[in-house]
Amino acid sequence: MIVDVLPPGVEYIANSWRPTANNTAKIDSFFAAQVDSFTELRFFVNQINVDETFEVTYDLVFHRVGYQNINFGRGRIEKKKKR
Repeated sequence: MIVDVLPPGVEYIANSWRPTANNTAKIDSFFAAQVDSFTELRFFVNQINVDETFEVTYDLVFHRVGYQNINFGRGRIEKKKKR
């Protein structure tokens, strides 16, 4: 499974994902799941050979404006703590 995690304030547009013309990997299924305040886009891929490419596109809506400090860690985007 390949997972893309969207932070709070970013919304996936339902049914908008598509494999690109460059994609050669077989995508068995897709599911968007809400996990805490994050959205996980889950692409179920049983196998990708070294000569294959996984590439998809999808639409998003951003509900926040401005800058947000973030840390990347543990597979999730976490809000950066102020000192």
